[in-house]
Parts: sequence; structure tokens; C-alpha cells
Amino acid sequence: MYYPYEQNMMGSFGSSGTLMFLMMVIFMVIITWILIKAFNKSETRPTSSSAATTLEVLKMRYAKGEIDREEYLRRKRDITPTR
Repeated sequence: MYYPYEQNMMGSFGSSGTLMFLMMVIFMVIITWILIKAFNKSETRPTSSSAATTLEVLKMRYAKGEIDREEYLRRKRDITPTR
């Protein structure tokens, strides 16, 4: 017997199948975006703000007496970007 409203697993794509397909595509796009962001973050170079923060830490170490003047100047020269 033929039942026109019956759907089997391999039957018509239907609205529920379309919704599931769209959800799968959106899920894959989100996962891809997260992976791209994660790998790009690890390859970034230090910015001037991170160099400024490092310089502040260096100044604090020099002020506390943890490093001497020569060490301070050498590390400052290494940290400071050249123009």
C-alpha cells in the first residue's frame, strides 16, 4: 500500500532535512572560524603595547635592584623597537 504522507530515512529531503543540513553547515563554519582564530593568535608578533608592558616590568626590576644598570640598558635596547 502507498501512503503519501509517510517518510522514511531515504525519502524526501523535506523541511526537517533542510533544517538539519543548514544547522550542520553553520556548525562546521563556526568550528572552522574557531580553529582559524586559534592558529592565527599563536602566530602574532608582539605589539607596541606588549613591549610597553615589558618595559614597565623591566623598570620595576631595576627600581627594586634585581638587575644592575648595564643589564637594564641592554634589555631595554632589546625590547625597544627600532624606528
